[in-house]
Amino acid sequence: MERKGGGMPKNTSKSKPTGPRCGLCGKTGNLIRTECCGNWICDDEDKYVIFSYARNS
Repeated sequence: MERKGGGMPKNTSKSKPTGPRCGLCGKTGNLIRTECCGNWICDDEDKYVIFSYARNS
């Protein structure tokens, strides 16, 4: 029997990105390290609207 698709088998291994990842969402860009415990989190301070009491930052 002949294999469908033929050719070389697909590479199914996933390479891990180097560097830190956000501890909340997993993103790798625009991160800062927290002062209290040294964890990496997304830096979205520039998007915060003062006195909006938004909880998404």
